[in-house]
Amino acid sequence: MIAECGRKTTITYLANGTISEVSYHNQTNTTCYTNVNSANWENIENTTYIIDYGNNDSGTRKITFFENNSMCSFISIQEYNGTSNTYKATYKKY
Repeated sequence: MIAECGRKTTITYLANGTISEVSYHNQTNTTCYTNVNSANWENIENTTYIIDYGNNDSGTRKITFFENNSMCSFISIQEYNGTSNTYKATYKKY
């Protein structure tokens, strides 16, 4: 189950091709850490986007919106310094 801290995470995709991400996570039971990122997005095919955070940190993300756009899930393949990582997440608007 996601800790209450993680429920604060927001990802905003803007029409001008930018993304604002504010993620929250626990590394201990009592401390909530914040990570702020910005990126550029480009649609390359239907629900597949290239996400570029700069500094040799980019990848593709397949995004699916559902439940009247109150939920989205994504599969992200992130390339960073020659290493490929795959992330899966689902977000629900509260």
